[in-house]
Amino acid sequence: SFPGKVYFLKTFRKLSYSEAVQACKNNGAAVAKVGQLYAAWKIQLLDRCEAGWLEDGSIRYPIVNPRARCGGREPGVRNLGFPDKKYKLFGVYCFKKAGDAPPEKKQGEGHPNRV
Repeated sequence: SFPGKVYFLKTFRKLSYSEAVQACKNNGAAVAKVGQLYAAWKIQLLDRCEAGWLEDGSIRYPIVNPRARCGGREPGVRNLGFPDKKYKLFGVYCFKKAGDAPPEKKQGEGHPNRV
């Protein structure tokens, strides 16, 4: 069994590593671990031709149905290495535990994390 869900977080722009961590946190999730992404690729059949941060600082993306522009003919989790966490910008894969409700919005607080 796979106790949660890995997903590519939709963001308006690409993120540095620390922004990626915060973005998942704001979404009630955590940056996905490498093993979680592999499990999602195998079990959820997660197929995303978008490079995203993982917890170990690597950039990867899962391909179930290979296509030429997504890294070749074999299915698998593509690894683009360990870029500079401060200056290189990518998307992010988040992991949400099963049964985790989205964080409650308290009435009348608006958006405390908006600056």
